[in-house]
Amino acid sequence: MKKLALLLLIGLLLFLCNCQKKLPVRQITDWSIVVSREAIPAEQYAAKEFRNLFEQTTGLRLPIVIDQPSAQGNVFIGYSEKLSDKGLDPEKNDLGEEGFTIKITENSLAIVGGRPRGSLYGVYEFFECYFGVRFLTANHTYFPGNGDQVRLPQEVFSYKPVFIFRWPFYGEVKQNPRFAARLRINTVTEEDSLGFTTRQRLINHSFHRQIPVKKYGKTHPEYFALINGKRVLDMWGGGPEPCVSNPEVMDIVTKAVLDEIKAHPEYANYSVSQNDNDAYCRCDSCEAINQREGCPWALVCDL
Repeated sequence: MKKLALLLLIGLLLFLCNCQKKLPVRQITDWSIVVSREAIPAEQYAAKEFRNLFEQTTGLRLPIVIDQPSAQGNVFIGYSEKLSDKGLDPEKNDLGEEGFTIKITENSLAIVGGRPRGSLYGVYEFFECYFGVRFLTANHTYFPGNGDQVRLPQEVFSYKPVFIFRWPFYGEVKQNPRFAARLRINTVTEEDSLGFTTRQRLINHSFHRQIPVKKYGKTHPEYFALINGKRVLDMWGGGPEPCVSNPEVMDIVTKAVLDEIKAHPEYANYSVSQNDNDAYCRCDSCEAINQREGCPWALVCDL
């Protein structure tokens, strides 16, 4: 029994020691940043971002190499066959477009994410989580100043964003796509190095482009809202609301939506919604349905 207890104690101590293993950042001095020859632009950019942020954080600058791991140690950005651990394959781990895995061992660091944005977002998460870096504005990133003293835990961390559409409506973000990427805002730019925008589209006012008043207003005023006995063709917020009880309006909007689906099959959704005003149609057909449903947008909901 004493021998068994001793063995259990030794096993527990070994387990605890293993859990507490740390990788001193200074040990990474002679490592290389490795990207695959097949890396997409966002993964290539992620490698550059890692190099620059690591240098700003620690004062150490690592070289970027293509499929040529160093014997001393490596930082792998994006998945490649050069990774010894095949368990990091993003497709097998269902990381989607933005999920990522960070794996830290005594001689390697791997940041592997789904395409197109996962590896890039994983780089930013790495510096925020392990070094306390904060991306505050487009012109100012906070670095704590003790990066070269950090000891990284040897662990595996995976994350997949819950929300697939992120768009805070701030000028600082919209006008600075690279800053937006650092905040993991995926609705600002189609630049390939930043991973494009999400396939989920903004659910927003769409009638103004699906049945534009400039195209139909003069020849078919009946397509647009009747208010106080007159067809309103000059209206703020994208233009007049359509008379959606008119079957020809329904056909035009339907064709516009189907054309958009054909032109952009990569989109995850398509918006069919009123313009940005309250000038809804009061013709007899529209008003009868609106009164019955108790809502001025009843017809839009019934589209």
